[in-house]
Amino acid sequence: MIEVGHLLGLLGEFVLVALYTLSNSHFETILRCFSDLEIR
Repeated sequence: MIEVGHLLGLLGEFVLVALYTLSNSHFETILRCFSDLEIR
């Protein structure tokens, strides 16, 4: 049987990576929007 602590650790790591990826993609999108506004 898998230890609950180990499972929680893996889950927490996955969530952190997912949040990091999401925030990075949103950050790039926001930067693109700002650069588009400045160019016009």
